[in-house]
Amino acid sequence: GSGDNFVKLSVSLTTICLLCGAWYLLVCTVPAIIFATLANEAERRGDLAAARRKRNGALICNITACVWWVITLILIIVSVAVITTRSSSSSSSDTYNYYNYDYNHYNDDYNCYYCYK
Repeated sequence: GSGDNFVKLSVSLTTICLLCGAWYLLVCTVPAIIFATLANEAERRGDLAAARRKRNGALICNITACVWWVITLILIIVSVAVITTRSSSSSSSDTYNYYNYDYNHYNDDYNCYYCYK
């Protein structure tokens, strides 16, 4: 059968990676383009076994790129959520704890008579 052997998918994923700044995924998508192109050439020669192997290589590279993209997206979302949660909850309590510690520390060190603990 004549098909594109994931050439369009590979090129689309590569373009998306370039536009989104996911340069690390090019390690998967560029080989996918190469495998897909080699699969097309093998198919034109009539070597269907080689075409199937190269086609599967392109598919595996594309799936790997998609999986890594999803994992990265999840990590970014979780990181932003954690940082946002920490920064919003710690801004007021950190200030209170800092001054509270400083006041108590001052009183302990200098034996202050006006200790309001």
